[in-house]
Amino acid sequence: MKYTLVKPDGSLGQSRNFDDAPPTITPNKGRWLPDSPPEFNAVYYTADVVVPVPVEATSVQYNVVAKDITELRAMKKAEINAARDAEEQSGFLYLEHVFDSDFNAIKRISIVVQAATVAPSDFTIDWTTQDGSIVTLTKSDLLMMPVVMATVANVLHVKARTLKAQIETATVEELINIVW
Repeated sequence: MKYTLVKPDGSLGQSRNFDDAPPTITPNKGRWLPDSPPEFNAVYYTADVVVPVPVEATSVQYNVVAKDITELRAMKKAEINAARDAEEQSGFLYLEHVFDSDFNAIKRISIVVQAATVAPSDFTIDWTTQDGSIVTLTKSDLLMMPVVMATVANVLHVKARTLKAQIETATVEELINIVW
């Protein structure tokens, strides 16, 4: 029988082959046997059917409902989307500095870019970068900032689309190896 581990967030982890029944938890260690990390829920599958076993289980085995490959693919797509969003909001490189790109930073950048469109040509502003450095940005620098942000976002979205296309045809084993 083949087993795999699923993190509590739904992302798939490693798989292993065992000759015995689904793993159980030892009451004293709270781990799946043999030697699975406690932060994972154990699941087992044959072919494309995956069966999760609750992490709060004791040393007894449980009957559980099977997850099919469609549900696993949806879980993997959600994992890819979350990784894309996290990277998109982790900052972007511009003028040899990393600028914040979380929701609040994007709002601030948008306001300053709008102001720069009507400001005189010699307009500048001092901007604090992600590492705390102060960078003086010109009107031209500010007007290019959304172009750079959009380009970075596009690269991340293309990567996500490519991975999600692989997910559409992946087997359970292949899903485990598709990572951001």
